[in-house]
Amino acid sequence: MGSISERLIELQGEMSARKFAKLLGIKTSTLWEYLHGRDPPIGNLALIARRMHVDVSWLITGEGEKHYVHSSEPSEKYTLAMELDETIARLSDLKTRLRVLEEKSDEHQCEA
Repeated sequence: MGSISERLIELQGEMSARKFAKLLGIKTSTLWEYLHGRDPPIGNLALIARRMHVDVSWLITGEGEKHYVHSSEPSEKYTLAMELDETIARLSDLKTRLRVLEEKSDEHQCEA
């Protein structure tokens, strides 16, 4: 039957930990703990089951039907939201890097 962490790894598939945690609505560090053997509290198990469209009994025990709907794939809405959040984070990082470069440029101009 395996463990809850094994079933979470199965549900994660090829998704990055960051994307998977965001989809589940939990911190990446919390997901890491779950993937490495810490059992989630029942509230988080219910949340994970709901967000991944799986039966909570299957998630806990590994027995019975896995899906309560036809797919464990995240909805297109969630996928697009995750992609948008990642793009915003990248833009924010680029903005910060640009600001640092501009400050360095200003420092060099003042020295000259």
